[in-house]
Amino acid sequence: MLNKMMGGTFAFMLLAIMLAPSLYLITDLASYDYHRVLQILLFSVLLLAVTRFPARNALSGLPCLILFTCAALGILSAYINGGFIHQWTEVGMMIALVAGADSVARAYNRYPVALESWVKPAWLLGALVYSLLTVAYSYHLLSNAGGMTGYQPMHGFANPRFLNQYQGWFLPVLTGLLLMKSPPWLSRNTWECLVSFGAVMHWALIWQTQGRGVMVGLIASTLLVALFMGKNGRRYASLTLLLSFLGALIAWLLFKTPALVAETTRLTSSGLSRRDVLWADAIGYVESSPWLGIGPMQLATGPTEIATHPHNAVLQMAAEWGVPATLLLCMLLLWGFYRWFIWARSYNAAPNHEDSPWLVALTASMTTAAVHSLVSGIIVMPMSQLMLVLVLGLAIGLYRSFNPIRSAGKPYIVQMFVLSGICAVMVLGAYAWSSKEIPLEIRRLQAEEAAQKKQGREITERSRPLNHPRFWVNGIISD
Repeated sequence: MLNKMMGGTFAFMLLAIMLAPSLYLITDLASYDYHRVLQILLFSVLLLAVTRFPARNALSGLPCLILFTCAALGILSAYINGGFIHQWTEVGMMIALVAGADSVARAYNRYPVALESWVKPAWLLGALVYSLLTVAYSYHLLSNAGGMTGYQPMHGFANPRFLNQYQGWFLPVLTGLLLMKSPPWLSRNTWECLVSFGAVMHWALIWQTQGRGVMVGLIASTLLVALFMGKNGRRYASLTLLLSFLGALIAWLLFKTPALVAETTRLTSSGLSRRDVLWADAIGYVESSPWLGIGPMQLATGPTEIATHPHNAVLQMAAEWGVPATLLLCMLLLWGFYRWFIWARSYNAAPNHEDSPWLVALTASMTTAAVHSLVSGIIVMPMSQLMLVLVLGLAIGLYRSFNPIRSAGKPYIVQMFVLSGICAVMVLGAYAWSSKEIPLEIRRLQAEEAAQKKQGREITERSRPLNHPRFWVNGIISD
């Protein structure tokens, strides 16, 4: 019964995450604010479901101690800096992300056939639905509007960069599906054609949106797996090169994208899009408050007109949470990735292991996101956070399935960990419920865009109404 329940919960969460970006053409739900609401609902379902089965292979030991210490430092920072609801909400979000990833891992360990039964088909379905809707919308624009310019369509995200962040997690795993066996209900040729179509379309959108950050991340991850992950890593790199070339060709034919025109491309630009200003501000805050920072989410109260976060995960944590919490978290992540990479590399070298392609794909996905996080808000945006929970949870679950924890954490520690996650989600829900003006904000932005279109003005990234997203699309904290 528990296996069926967790299988159903896992399937529901997968389908929701995979299909959420595709809703932008059929419902108003697919905006930044409603992605946030979906995220909170999914966390609630997952954490409530995971309390129903034993804590086998649950997070314990030194990693758990470090995470609790980081959370305590965040709470102390919020208290010292005023204890406003925004700060408690940010701490709650970070706790919910960690608890969510651990819950996905535990769900996978409890339902180990999930990779074959749910993850592969759900990943493919998400890619196909999104790609087909994009093609249909592109055809509509070409037929009725004479073609597309700038960043049309917006792909269901408040900013094309948020799409790139999602793709940084999603595309490496999608590419890795080509290295895996096809499901028994689908022929190999059909499987390869469908996966390739979805991957090529995502690459076309990366070219169209000129996502420099995600491209740098994809290049870094491709080089890493090609050099150190053996035959499967080299096959993955070859597929990535082929798919990116085909994606560029589709982008040229379908979108007439400026990314492929030397005079208008951003891809070869050395400009930082004012990130240097954001980084300098964040460093200034670190220097003024190194121990506990200025308070979680408090960069959203700054006078800057650029963004409510510094587009760098390390600087954001250091400025808001303090240097000690940042160092502890970075050391834990580096140690965890080192343990994963050494194990994945040795396991991948052994012949005839069906899970080897998953190791390559998940390694590439995590590496892409890690590099991309140094120049973007990956740890801020709701869909990227959902992908973080899913990808890290799958990686942790896969690692634990081959490296069982010899002595699981004491029951009361595990219960405290899950309870912390549930309390964090309750804080997020209360904050979302209390922000009654937020649903109106997306309509205001849509009205501004409609007015620009009516005046015949091109909707580009620069002309798009500023929204300064953080927790909500209008993320500026004014009180």
